[in-house]
Amino acid sequence: MRDLKQSLLLKPLSGAVFVAPMSVDVPAAFTTGATADLLDLKSAGFTSLGHVSKEGAPTFTPETETSEVEAWGLLESARTDVTKRTTKIAWTGQETHRHNLQLFHNRDLSNVKYNPITGETEFADPTAPSITYHRGIFIGVDGAGPTTTYVIKVVPKMTITEVNEQSWKQDEVISYGFTASAKLDESTGYAIKTVLAGPGWKALAGKAGFTAAA
Repeated sequence: MRDLKQSLLLKPLSGAVFVAPMSVDVPAAFTTGATADLLDLKSAGFTSLGHVSKEGAPTFTPETETSEVEAWGLLESARTDVTKRTTKIAWTGQETHRHNLQLFHNRDLSNVKYNPITGETEFADPTAPSITYHRGIFIGVDGAGPTTTYVIKVVPKMTITEVNEQSWKQDEVISYGFTASAKLDESTGYAIKTVLAGPGWKALAGKAGFTAAA
């Protein structure tokens, strides 16, 4: 009656966050071959943001707004229309490197050079507001070896809408908390895409209710 399938309980035990400039193409597929090996995203032009806080692992929050048409004599609305649907993504990076700093300070640091003698590196926050778009790929990993399953969120056009307070407490690493918004990307035709992949998922896809392509 309940048709329980414990094998379909997926848990992202680890994962990674990747970013790339908008000039980089979004991969058409993320695994290859009969063994469903994961694509080398670094070779595809994406950069891993490194360590992510355990408590600040990626979260994806869909937000929907509707409008209601009320009719005389009816106790509920006569018509409901979806007027807005967006997805917010939040995560907390832990490594201090150029890519996290770029996202946090909303400026391009590719031309910033460090002092060759002292190593000192400096940059100022922008004085004028601007919107910067990035490509983002979020990967959660469950299992290992032949049971590895990848849960992937592809965000072909995202912008950082909020950064968290940064604490310099003695018992904490300096971290970079981000909230991003997924935007419709004209080149791909979507704002966010879910991909389930890997050898573990290959064995589960049929159990999950999907059929193989012809």
